[in-house]
Amino acid sequence: MLVTEPVPSDPAARAEHARSDELREIRLPQRDLVAARYADLELALGTGKAPTVRKAAATLVAELARFYGAREPAVKVLGSRPLDSREGTELFGDYDLETGLIRVWMRTAVRGRVTATGTFVATLVHELCHHLDREVLGLPGTPHTRGFFERADALYHLVRGTPAERRRALRWVRAGNRWRVDWSRREKGDSA
Repeated sequence: MLVTEPVPSDPAARAEHARSDELREIRLPQRDLVAARYADLELALGTGKAPTVRKAAATLVAELARFYGAREPAVKVLGSRPLDSREGTELFGDYDLETGLIRVWMRTAVRGRVTATGTFVATLVHELCHHLDREVLGLPGTPHTRGFFERADALYHLVRGTPAERRRALRWVRAGNRWRVDWSRREKGDSA
């Protein structure tokens, strides 16, 4: 489920949250900037070898960081995702706010299978968006807002090369003091 963080009570954090929420779009490079890097990453995942995947992922991230004028973040690709057995959730990736390190796990938690390319790219782009929030957009807390998820979604579809006619807009509904994506209303051509 895609759910935003609640609006914070601290005034400075609330202002940052509002600013992130309002920034729904991100300037995108031409697809040809990342097309070959995406193809390399897809091939690397097919090998099932973490060093090969790390190199391809780091190259893609470096290309995008250069485009946005951001410092190049380090990328670490790890094996099987950590599983929280109490909640039944897996950690797909994370971003260290202090070091700028992006970590992405490339195998499923239970069966240890190489993750699908789309899932891996979605995680990688999500973590890169945290980096861009801090480095380019001046959002040091990089909150999960509708704007954050919209920016990540746009970058994901650029990297994957999703044709415009196949894109589906994120449709948001209130869930208390948060927002969540209503997947049943996410239709072609719909706008949020």
